[in-house]
Amino acid sequence: MFYMQPGDAHRHGPLGFRADRLSDGLPALDLSREAPRVLEEWSIVANRTGLLYIERRGTGRWYQPPAPWAPPPEWLAAAHYHGKAIFLTAPAGSIPATNLDTGTGDLSGLLAVGRRAELFGAVMTVTGLA
Repeated sequence: MFYMQPGDAHRHGPLGFRADRLSDGLPALDLSREAPRVLEEWSIVANRTGLLYIERRGTGRWYQPPAPWAPPPEWLAAAHYHGKAIFLTAPAGSIPATNLDTGTGDLSGLLAVGRRAELFGAVMTVTGLA
């Protein structure tokens, strides 16, 4: 799983963030009620140094970090093995920064954001790790 939360709030608040993600083609998710669906037109491009960018076929790069995101070796190994990853995103401040990257496996924050219809994402192909 790869969760991305912007550092700054959307200029039109959570509703603006929602409108932008839906127009991007990312569905809203309530993980307590549904599993993320596979979106074949989306892909996460990574290499052994980390995530390089996320793209949508036909529209190009959707997100590119300022520097490659260096995931834990276990994430890279799982992405290489499965060839897919779950990508999730929510508005800035949806989950307190202290609760992110804890490695505890506690998904309660993601479940709560999904119940508010502010969580978006899908299963995406991971390319570039072969």
